[in-house]
Amino acid sequence: MSLIDVSYFTKGSRHVLNAAANTASALSQGHNSLAVNERIESYIDYYQPFFLKDVVGASVQSLLEDYLEAKEADEDFETDSDYEQLISYLQEPFADYVFFHILADSNRKSTITGDVVLKSDNTIASPNVQQCAIWNDMVERLSSMCDYYESNGTFAIVIQKSMLSTINIFGL
Repeated sequence: MSLIDVSYFTKGSRHVLNAAANTASALSQGHNSLAVNERIESYIDYYQPFFLKDVVGASVQSLLEDYLEAKEADEDFETDSDYEQLISYLQEPFADYVFFHILADSNRKSTITGDVVLKSDNTIASPNVQQCAIWNDMVERLSSMCDYYESNGTFAIVIQKSMLSTINIFGL
């Protein structure tokens, strides 16, 4: 089970064109919307383990993944407020993290001869400024989470320093 779904990318600063919050909406928007949703879901599935390991540490990651799997497998599953609170702290920063990676891949494609910039009738804007903003939003949210778990010993969060470091378009 994933921390987030496509609905995190249907509006606001993380809006992805043609993303639809549910399958019915995606079907009504056509095949492109279904493809966009599938692509977003693939990013979510791929990046969730990396994000969790870097943000909560391997031991809490394992506990959280077990909790999410059990919750998905059993419809009568009794939720745990400590896990649910951790999940709520992680959802927005994880959506930012996924969107950061979507943006990184948005204006280039890999070919046998190397990465190429996409060509279209419209000029493709560099995603650097938006990437910086979304990464820094994630850092702010994760900092709040760390402050909470430092004073509340429910989980022993082990976060990588890089996940709490802001960035800028100059690489400074």
